[in-house]
Amino acid sequence: MRILTCEQMREVEKAAVGEGLSYLQLMENAGTAAFNCILQRERSLVDKKCIVLCGSGNNGGDGYVAARKLVLAGALVYCVMVGGPPRSAEATEMYNLFINSEGEVGLADEDRAELNRRMLKSDIVVDAIFGTGFKGALPEKLNFIVEMCNLSEATTYSIDIPSGMDGDTGGVSAKCIRADVTIALEALKPAHLSTNDTDYIGEVQLVRIGIKEDAYRGVNCKTFYIDDYMAYVSLKKRPKNSNKGAFGKLLCVCGSVGMTGAAVLSTQSAMKSGTGLVYLASPLSVIPVLASHLVEQIFLPMPENKYGSLSREALPKLLESLESMTAALVGCGMRSNPDTAFIMRELLEKSKCPLIIDADGINAIASDIDMLHKHKQDLVLTPHLGEMSRLIGQPVDYINSNRAKIAAEFAVKNRLTLVLKGSNTIVAAPNGEIFINSTGNPGLAKAGSGDLLAGMAASFVAQGLNPVHAAMSAVYLHGLAADYTAKRLSQYSMTASDVLDDYYEVFKECDL
Repeated sequence: MRILTCEQMREVEKAAVGEGLSYLQLMENAGTAAFNCILQRERSLVDKKCIVLCGSGNNGGDGYVAARKLVLAGALVYCVMVGGPPRSAEATEMYNLFINSEGEVGLADEDRAELNRRMLKSDIVVDAIFGTGFKGALPEKLNFIVEMCNLSEATTYSIDIPSGMDGDTGGVSAKCIRADVTIALEALKPAHLSTNDTDYIGEVQLVRIGIKEDAYRGVNCKTFYIDDYMAYVSLKKRPKNSNKGAFGKLLCVCGSVGMTGAAVLSTQSAMKSGTGLVYLASPLSVIPVLASHLVEQIFLPMPENKYGSLSREALPKLLESLESMTAALVGCGMRSNPDTAFIMRELLEKSKCPLIIDADGINAIASDIDMLHKHKQDLVLTPHLGEMSRLIGQPVDYINSNRAKIAAEFAVKNRLTLVLKGSNTIVAAPNGEIFINSTGNPGLAKAGSGDLLAGMAASFVAQGLNPVHAAMSAVYLHGLAADYTAKRLSQYSMTASDVLDDYYEVFKECDL
């Protein structure tokens, strides 16, 4: 599913007009689609008190169309002209059609008391003040409208983007409408995936406005929203004559004294994600602990150092084991120390199979970023924001405000696939394409969730998926499993182990 910048969306609309659609028809389609979304959610609109806030631009024109449809559906509609009369010919025509439908129109600046009275009694508010082209801060004279809207108990629907929000960044510099539902027109925009601390977007509903596929041909879209099809299309069906060797051999270099849980969760995740054979290389002293939790995995006891983690003396055995592997997961629960950094540097330079690097493997790279330039194999890194901060030497807040840009630049520069974890986890490909996840919930903000994701991604690479497809499928299905768990147990009570128990829910699709 494409994610278009505001400028790209304008290019698509222009191309659609060039192929026969008119801007007037696009406006009619947009307003009608917004109305249909409202009708579907409200079920009945008869005698519902509706306020439609219409700006002077084309977003306001969409609002006048929706207002006219609401009148025809039996709603009691009061249109508020915000910022003066419509400026474009198309919006003016839609305004006139609304007037002819016997809807009421008021001016925002003329009677604030009347508007406040109506707002307090309204059932529905439609925000059509500004569209995705909005930049900067709302004019101060509109603050009272935003404040009344946000204090109202009415359900607020924003057409395309909440007024006051930057459509390309999701940034809010002053006041902003707080939508319960944002009706995204034709394609998602970057702001629809905003992780702003204040939830202005609400629930996003994507609606189509009649633009054909040909109109997208001239747009160089490099950002996509991972959907169900993208997550499942690369996963392989299991032939009747299957054997365990047909589904990959994964080496997990994970675990240390006091950090056995990371090894257990990551290897269990890999096994439950379909890998045929999973090998676990861990320090000798922790093998008995691991064996009490794992029965399907094959253990490779390794020399350990004074920190209770893998010693550099383990390297020859690791390199020998890698010769027969289809992928390796490195880092979960390894601990950060000089031996970990040494092992990581050597594996990057000498491993011939793809590497998926998480947790302390990433921290080792961050301590000597130059080691990353030596890799010749496919590489997947799965940092959270703190680990990304260490990798690039930038504050977490800065990264969080520029996640897609930073992820893409890092992936391209270092010729790897980057999974930047968090709300709407980002997968950045070596060619600069960005894939944004649509599943998951705050219940994943607990220890062990990252180990599960790393194990699933490594499993898919071991089974033969290319790293980008493996990462896309993993972040989506890992989040989807967590959504099943949240429904079953609640976000508060769920743990990483619980999510693992719900893997079967997301993989049933693969058996059809």
